[in-house]
Amino acid sequence: MDDVEGKLKELHEQTMGDDGWCATNAQRAARVLWPLFHMSRADADNVVRDALCELRHACDLLGLSFSDEDRAAHRVYMAEVAERGVASFDEPA
Repeated sequence: MDDVEGKLKELHEQTMGDDGWCATNAQRAARVLWPLFHMSRADADNVVRDALCELRHACDLLGLSFSDEDRAAHRVYMAEVAERGVASFDEPA
């Protein structure tokens, strides 16, 4: 995990500008994943699983349908992938 964690930290730090804008999909992923890795110290699959579970609780709390939000998020994801490709630690910043 140390290698992944270090790469996430580096990508996350690249997003810490005044506007929080992310130039790459890897930076978008790191913006979310780095705080989760930092807080949980879990491995990658557990961090994502835990985040999805917490988002389900958040939707319950806010009276939102997780399924509806997931479908809407998938459309945004597909547009971002079409524009910039799949996130990778090897993509240029």
